[in-house]
Amino acid sequence: MRNYSILTLCVSAVVLTAVGCKPDETLLKEPTVEITTDSPITIGSNGGAASFTYTLENPAEDGEINAASEASWIDIDDTTPEIVVLDVEPNDGNTSRTAEIVLTYTYAGKSIEDKISLEQSGSSSGGNVDEDYDYEFNAEVFYGEYYGERRSVNGTH
Repeated sequence: MRNYSILTLCVSAVVLTAVGCKPDETLLKEPTVEITTDSPITIGSNGGAASFTYTLENPAEDGEINAASEASWIDIDDTTPEIVVLDVEPNDGNTSRTAEIVLTYTYAGKSIEDKISLEQSGSSSGGNVDEDYDYEFNAEVFYGEYYGERRSVNGTH
């Protein structure tokens, strides 16, 4: 019986030593970045300021956030915690235009990103203020008859 107790004690010591000597594993979560503004951001043809919001979870000490767009008509004014401010140039064209903005978080040699679209409407004048019309007339006198007396209430329309 004594051998059984010594054997149990030795096995317990080995198990406790194996479990106890395991290096501490710190469970660090990876950073995540997410744009919280609905896509697309819409802006009028006159341009101006626009912005979008984002969340950054589990930031790293050496992390850096940047926003960029390949569109030449969008300037990134400021990137602060939780908000990015844009300056959009006026759109003189008839058609709307769309661009993609990429928000990148770089840390420890890694990077993660999220994207959002920006849609700018076209100008109603199409950038051509002095349009050439194919007709020109002066209406000095205008007379018309609207269904005559039919469908009128006491002769008025």
